[in-house]
Amino acid sequence: MKRVILCLLVVFGIAGCFSNEQQDPGVKTSMIHTVWLSSSRVQCQDKAGGCQQIKFVDQGAQSPWLSLSSDIAGLEYTRGLFYKLELQQFSVGHQFHLKQVLKQGSQQFLANTHLRSNQQWRLVSLASIGEIEIKDPQNFPEILISDQGFSGFSGCNRMFGKPEFLFEASDYQQSMIKFGPIAMTRMACREQQLNELEHKMSLMLTQVNHFSVQGEVLSFYQDDRLIATFKAK
Repeated sequence: MKRVILCLLVVFGIAGCFSNEQQDPGVKTSMIHTVWLSSSRVQCQDKAGGCQQIKFVDQGAQSPWLSLSSDIAGLEYTRGLFYKLELQQFSVGHQFHLKQVLKQGSQQFLANTHLRSNQQWRLVSLASIGEIEIKDPQNFPEILISDQGFSGFSGCNRMFGKPEFLFEASDYQQSMIKFGPIAMTRMACREQQLNELEHKMSLMLTQVNHFSVQGEVLSFYQDDRLIATFKAK
């Protein structure tokens, strides 16, 4: 701020002072924000390696993910981790500087989610097949996602792995999920139907990037397209 001090002088010395303040655009002012930082970068124009994404915690659950033109100053960023950060945003250049790391990890669950209770989810439908119809209930594909990892049954074989990252939000478009390498047993499927189902379920798990949990229903999305639906067992 540019501060001009005007003083009135009288016979007995300084009688009083007053100030006139004007905004100096070259001086930094700042705000404090609490944000989530995404575990991966997104492609953006004129920035090699992609842009970091943040989501303002203090603007509510529906706050969108926003791409940053420059990285957060002072943060040692590790790809694959979500961060909850307290940031200082300066008016000049709209720069973000790290104040403190509040939380970090590869997963973030909602407070009352069913995912953390080791809930098993039975496959109901796949976009590539439609509604699942299987004679033997023991052959129904199932999955379990928790903060310990991922496991499942594809109809013939067991699956094991861990999501590379998982960010649960009330709006599926604000959520993020990506499955890493998934290990499977190698039992042969006795029926062609189960063989096809296993193949398409495995393919679906490589495509999903958003999800939602609404009551007893778990839904997987590829961008805006619903690709799989599960029901709590």
